[in-house]
Amino acid sequence: MTKDDIYVLELSIDKLMVKTKPVKFKPASKYPAINKDLAFIINKDITSSQIKEVIKKAGGRLLTDIKVF
Repeated sequence: MTKDDIYVLELSIDKLMVKTKPVKFKPASKYPAINKDLAFIINKDITSSQIKEVIKKAGGRLLTDIKVF
């Protein structure tokens, strides 16, 4: 290469860009989720469905999942 050499480059940006779907954005919650593991000793006559109903009523719309084991 000498100082008189000239180089030319032509790029097509459209051909270089990969077409992707727009990214869906959901802002982070101001109040992050909290997972709790609770244990209770209850009478044998109380069923797991009864326990779930009481928890659902008390938890309201903020409660997202219940697992009784």
